[in-house]
Amino acid sequence: MNKVCTLDADINSGTGGRRFTGVDGAVPSRCRVWRYGIVKRALATAVLSFCALASAQSPLGLQYPLGVPDLAVTGAAAAMGGSGTAVTDEFWGASLNPANVAIGERSAFSALVSLDITTVYDNDNSGTVSGYTPKLLSLSVPLGKAGNLGFSMQKRYDANLNFYTSIQDIGEYGYKENTIELSRKGSLTAWQAGWAYRIRNSKAAFFNGLSLGILYERLYFNLDTRETFESVFNYSHETVLYRESTIETALSQFASNGIRLGIQIPAHPKVTLGATVEYIFKGDGNGHAAHEYYNTGSVYNQSGRLIPDTLRTSEREYSVTLPPSINFGAAYAANDNWLFAADAQSTLWDQYENDISERGGHPQQTYGITAGARFIPAPNRLTADYWQKISYSAGLRYSTLPHNSGDGAQDIGLSLGAGLPIPNNGGMVDIVIDIGRRTDTRYEKYSENTVKFQLGINGGRNWFQRE
Repeated sequence: MNKVCTLDADINSGTGGRRFTGVDGAVPSRCRVWRYGIVKRALATAVLSFCALASAQSPLGLQYPLGVPDLAVTGAAAAMGGSGTAVTDEFWGASLNPANVAIGERSAFSALVSLDITTVYDNDNSGTVSGYTPKLLSLSVPLGKAGNLGFSMQKRYDANLNFYTSIQDIGEYGYKENTIELSRKGSLTAWQAGWAYRIRNSKAAFFNGLSLGILYERLYFNLDTRETFESVFNYSHETVLYRESTIETALSQFASNGIRLGIQIPAHPKVTLGATVEYIFKGDGNGHAAHEYYNTGSVYNQSGRLIPDTLRTSEREYSVTLPPSINFGAAYAANDNWLFAADAQSTLWDQYENDISERGGHPQQTYGITAGARFIPAPNRLTADYWQKISYSAGLRYSTLPHNSGDGAQDIGLSLGAGLPIPNNGGMVDIVIDIGRRTDTRYEKYSENTVKFQLGINGGRNWFQRE
């Protein structure tokens, strides 16, 4: 698979890269073109060309400000394609709507873990990788007539990537090898705490059953990057050996504060409407970046020349303001057997700010829609078989990705799930499979097919006697 790579040629038009070929004796001027700036630009192109196997969630994440969007929801919501802004269910938690925290009359928790498998296709090449990660932990605690408290830890974006490729060329005039390695570890996680209240026994029919919720959130982003480039040349007819390696490490992290507001409105005995708004406060010096660049000495055997190593380090503070977002949803409970839900979402990336971002322009505003259904064969029958009490769910999702060009990038998916009830009203175990596909029209014949095996665990208990 590596043989198709051509990193020794002009990788990107306009980057200033030159070919390594040629044996006219001017080895330094030809070989040392791979310097810091060119290596950095070549890495992104090489990864997206995917000439070798990558161990990653998504190489496309290199092109987006925070990585690939990866909003974690509870297992019940994931099985319905991620729908649920208007669903009133204690096992939806606060993952999609803070107002839903007000529903439960007992303490309830939800957790989600996921095994993600990604198969990357580039022309006739492909590679499959996998990764396991916990994504969500949600808890609600009732306060009686004072409403409910809600807490959650929720993954939002995934920036993990491990890439390695080695290109060798043994020709008439000698030996040449280029090695590129890129390692990224990072994600955006939101820690949330808040309060929700449901209006009961109101004389005004419109307000009866209406729920309101507010969450304070602290969002943390961490990204640890290591980029390595090494080139070795041996021109046999002149006995010239050239070796050079560049290692660049960078650490970027920031924290932001925000709020999420939610509402759920019982528009009809069978229909509920929901909406959430997320606003992130403007960042001012809320980020820290550290950078180290190390270039080893280059040796030319013909002259015995040795160039000293180069080490450069830097640190700085920077400011990041994350974009706001808005969700709308509707849920229709046809009867005790059937539940239907649909959501529409938008993130206003034109309001994203990062004063050290290397990308030109703002990412474009993103949109997403989800729809799903749940069916329980016999939810209220005391003598029902166990399989008749299982929740069978399916859902569809579509969303655009935060690119900064006029071309399109999108993510589509299908989910199927089963909710296995724990006896004696002890909770629910959700088993979900999500099959998706990511594409970006800037990269022809490139796509990422994803399969996610997700496990959700939900439970609840009354911890005190209610009078």
